[in-house]
Amino acid sequence: MERDALASLRPHIDVVAVGPVLSFLNDADETKTASSPNDLFDHDGGGYLNWLGTKPARSVVYISFGSSSVMSKNQVAEIAAAMAESKKPFLWVIRKDNCKDDDDDNEAIKKLVAAAAAAADTGGGGMAVEWCDQARVLSHASVGCFVTHCGWNSTVEAVACGVPVVAAPQYSDQCTSAWVVERIGVGVRAAARAGDGVVEAAELGRCVGAAMSEAVAGRAAAWREEARAAVARGGASERNLSEFVRRFVPK
Repeated sequence: MERDALASLRPHIDVVAVGPVLSFLNDADETKTASSPNDLFDHDGGGYLNWLGTKPARSVVYISFGSSSVMSKNQVAEIAAAMAESKKPFLWVIRKDNCKDDDDDNEAIKKLVAAAAAAADTGGGGMAVEWCDQARVLSHASVGCFVTHCGWNSTVEAVACGVPVVAAPQYSDQCTSAWVVERIGVGVRAAARAGDGVVEAAELGRCVGAAMSEAVAGRAAAWREEARAAVARGGASERNLSEFVRRFVPK
């Protein structure tokens, strides 16, 4: 993913690439179902995982915009409309503090999400949670698409799990991550509306359809295998990390 960037840095600074640093690639967290002391938010102890288990392979649209970003009510309405129109099952992480300064907005958002779930019922319905174990969700066979703000951690997790991405970046490095997703062919970037930056329902629907195509899904699966090979015994990640340690730890 970062081959060109690393190549441009190496003439100027000694860089050792040890990623992807994701323990679940080695099934380290395979049995984890409950919140740990390091979780930012409580979650429902795995109810969403049971729900995912009832859905066909690569059918669910997973929607999450991270642990700190806040969406406008207008953006929530557009996502809800897109999901209702798509008739696809969806798992949507939407925090209770999404509109923390406006209780009326929070109530309106709950109604929008509930209406979207009801409208999508013919395709398996929808589920909304305040938090989830993202690594386990992205690793689930039923998940076929990830609508994300493209924070770097979310981007790497999606690529490592082979899940196609709909990128809807908001600020900072998220735009760069969205560019990477498009460049390596594992997703599409949603075009935001001029002025308020809202991604409209029709655009989201188009992007979800494109991301869940066989072509994009195939490329995403290939990148998943690359990631797993890198962290496997004797893989590039292990070799580079061992080399890094060798430089600083005396024999």
